[in-house]
Amino acid sequence: MPNRILKESVCTSETLDALTPEEERLFYRLLVQADDFGRFDARPQIVRAKCFPLKTDAISVEQVSRWLERLAEVGLIRLYTADGKPYLEFVTWEKHQQKRARKSKYPAPPPSPNQPPPMPSCDSIYNQPQPLDNNCNQVVANVPENRESRIENRESRNDDEKRESDAHSRPDRDESLLLSSSVIEIQQALTKAGILAPSSFQVESLMHWVDEGMEVGCISYACELAAKANVRKVSYIEAILRNWANAGILTKEQAVALENERMLAKANEPRAGPPKPPPMTEAERAELARLNAELKDFVGALGVMPRDK
Repeated sequence: MPNRILKESVCTSETLDALTPEEERLFYRLLVQADDFGRFDARPQIVRAKCFPLKTDAISVEQVSRWLERLAEVGLIRLYTADGKPYLEFVTWEKHQQKRARKSKYPAPPPSPNQPPPMPSCDSIYNQPQPLDNNCNQVVANVPENRESRIENRESRNDDEKRESDAHSRPDRDESLLLSSSVIEIQQALTKAGILAPSSFQVESLMHWVDEGMEVGCISYACELAAKANVRKVSYIEAILRNWANAGILTKEQAVALENERMLAKANEPRAGPPKPPPMTEAERAELARLNAELKDFVGALGVMPRDK
């Protein structure tokens, strides 16, 4: 999961102060389990297994269920049901956290029953073809309308609709541009690593780590290490990224520091010399003495006295 933002205001929050220590602890642990839209599975069994994997024997499902109800009671989370399954959503998620994923892993909550219905448009109220002002205060005058005024009204309406559409779609467009730049950078890194014309599946498998909060530069550095090792496989790159994620490495600076430490430790490893021969047995010593005696007799027969060493 990506890193979450925790502000110092939690220390003075009256809402958090109304919780017990156990309820507040569950709130913090849910923060790091929720997806980028602030949603998570609200089944108490799943919450206990994900938030307290080392305390499943000490914490009961009933306790987790009561803590979830308390968090919803004070307004920190919203409990809802979708497709017959319970889910939760942090109420003020977009105010404090960053959204990186393109879509949520969990279904969205249904509209609140207390939410007021949308206001009817002015055209539906007056049922008139001519446009009215935004506050519906213009009095409709039944006067003849010429062709030029109809064209001007139509162009004005189209301009207003275009501006409204641009205002709603700008965040999505910015996000898509960011994702496109990330995809391009990953494609270029794979090409430099010797993986020519990477498939969309290969790029998507590496984009998964971006969704998990890892920097794109970190993925590019993993591609560089794969190229140095002369291993042109995406599975090898993913193995590097998986090891970094398990070690909490999410930035290129952290990855470079870890790799430098590994190379330094490898350089400082003691190098083993050539293996020593095993000691001679008694039989081998006797055979060597016999051969030396025969050599000495042979040399003596030639009349050459061997030099003493």
